[in-house]
Amino acid sequence: MIKTRGILAAAFLSIAAVSFSPAHATFVLQDPAITAPLLNFTSGCSNCNTTDGHVAGYASILVTATSSGNTDFSNGVATVSTVNGQNPPLFTTLTFTFSDWSVFNAFSFQAEFNKRQTGESTDIYVTWYDQTGVAHGTVPFLDVDTNGLTSSLGIHSLDGETLSKIVIYDSEGFKQMKQFAFVGNVAPVPEASTWAMMLLGFAGVGFLAYRRRGQGPALRLV
Repeated sequence: MIKTRGILAAAFLSIAAVSFSPAHATFVLQDPAITAPLLNFTSGCSNCNTTDGHVAGYASILVTATSSGNTDFSNGVATVSTVNGQNPPLFTTLTFTFSDWSVFNAFSFQAEFNKRQTGESTDIYVTWYDQTGVAHGTVPFLDVDTNGLTSSLGIHSLDGETLSKIVIYDSEGFKQMKQFAFVGNVAPVPEASTWAMMLLGFAGVGFLAYRRRGQGPALRLV
């Protein structure tokens, strides 16, 4: 009897250990990639290697961008470019870190390379870090066409896991990267301009309703 109970207890503990083991987060290719909300840099800088900003609707979350070597970070909608425009040096790595790692679970971007012949391709690797701050996987974008600006390339979580950091790498180097989009597991807060438009809309509807009530008796008399 004791032996039987011991076996049952061991089996129960084994099941419990499996049940309560931390899940392995998984990010995979997002196809088609998300295209909004977009990252905006708070202040641009030239010939520098880091700046920060916020994703539209997520004003409380600071996103820090760091490049390998100096680049130009645009003000407003985020764009990262080589310092000398058309001429190398190109940058091979761009990293994003988040002040709050519990929100974003999907990400996309577009890339442009130094002028090449049509038909040439390259491989881009996106390494993602989960809530523990540890690199847990790399998603490859293979044979990406290097002629012009790429379409949006993205990743998303299969199990609700969120990102604490993202590293984008190409050994041949980028000329420009832009259209950095992030989706969170909470709804974004509308921007101030959006609230203003909504309030104006409600005011307009209220005014029209008021006028109709005022005109009601006159219309009945006619």
